[in-house]
Amino acid sequence: MPLLDVRLVNHVFSLSTRTKLGHPTVPKRLLKLAIESGVPADTLTRRKVGLPSPMATLVQNEWNRALPAALLRRSSFVRTLLPTGWLKGLLATREIALSNSRVLYSLLILELWHRLFVVERSVGPPAVRIEELLDIPAQRSRTLSAAF
Repeated sequence: MPLLDVRLVNHVFSLSTRTKLGHPTVPKRLLKLAIESGVPADTLTRRKVGLPSPMATLVQNEWNRALPAALLRRSSFVRTLLPTGWLKGLLATREIALSNSRVLYSLLILELWHRLFVVERSVGPPAVRIEELLDIPAQRSRTLSAAF
């Protein structure tokens, strides 16, 4: 990760605020100056746009299949951290699940991370589909992996 290079970070910390931001202040001024010759000007000046997230779609389609299978199974890491009744409450209805989609998505990612890197001790891309990794029963029409 080039922006986490220790030498780069130490150098940037040594710069004055005025050097980093300019006057008037311009957020990410040094980064923009560093890449301006290789990036279109409108890209450097446009408003920040978030990355699309599959949260709502995932919860809409999987609130009663994949999410309970992953989060409520006996071997679930998330279930060891949080009360089962609370987790079941998040999944009680599609509407409740949708209103808590960010929480559910975060819990699913935590569960997936734990399974991959703690249980399986994986160091590369998973060799199996997400459904297999989380022991989620297969469904013909769609897959959880497609949401990612």
